Amino acid sequence: MRGGAGLSKAVVAAAGVVALGLVAGCSGGDEAPPDGSGTTSVGSATPSSSSSTPTQSTTSTAAPEVQVPAAATKRTAAGAEAFAKYYWTQVGQSLVAVDSSRIRSLSTDSCADCRGLFEVVQTMRTKGERAERSSFDIKLVTWVSGNAAAQVVEVAGKERPVRVLNGNGDVLRTSKSGVFTWSTSVVWQENRWLVDSFKGL
Repeated sequence: MRGGAGLSKAVVAAAGVVALGLVAGCSGGDEAPPDGSGTTSVGSATPSSSSSTPTQSTTSTAAPEVQVPAAATKRTAAGAEAFAKYYWTQVGQSLVAVDSSRIRSLSTDSCADCRGLFEVVQTMRTKGERAERSSFDIKLVTWVSGNAAAQVVEVAGKERPVRVLNGNGDVLRTSKSGVFTWSTSVVWQENRWLVDSFKGL
């Protein structure tokens, strides 16, 4: 992963991908897209061309009903892009609400990387900490490879400095700005996309 020691570095680090700095106490040949989709730009950032290989999982997390945007429910490359963007938007929000239930419902049971995210949220909750707002500013979403059952999508953007607060609203620390690119593998299960793995580039 490129960039400074911001919240995204901490999140991905806790999932076993890189070394970090969010939670106190932690160390700081592709197929053509099935619908012709390639890149969804929502700003200006340049993701790495590296990708991870999706693996089809057989189980998913039973969780509360989540209102996923209609665009992210389509079994297409564009749908996979929209879902990956939505997932990382929800990761940012989970650090504000210190509640991992929504991202749990968007992940497979076998996603070890996702479990690292849940642990970050739980650690913050246990310590009575929360992010003041989401630090993730997603700029570019790019389809990399896949088929109707599994896709790889790169999600890239900027990370804004965010204050981490305690239960009284006191500022404990402020994360640094940076950039990020997450290679995100999603699989189609139970008529919806779920995140099955990811890695920071």
